Amino acid sequence: MVQTDPVGRTELRLGAAHVARLGLVSFEIPLELPDMPIAQAWRPRYEKDPAHSWLRHCVREIARELSPARSVAVGR
Repeated sequence: MVQTDPVGRTELRLGAAHVARLGLVSFEIPLELPDMPIAQAWRPRYEKDPAHSWLRHCVREIARELSPARSVAVGR
């Protein structure tokens, strides 16, 4: 990412953890944007796996607790 100008949008809580570590700059987006969809995907063979089902459930519940979070743009 050095010597590039990428821009990305991420949830504030997720992005904040990486800004200093990656040497990024963060700022609030100065306009209203629609919520970002969050989705899970897995291979069909894991559909009925109890451990995988439990993990998907945990991720879903944590995402619900964190939503709706504010978004920030992250760039260098």
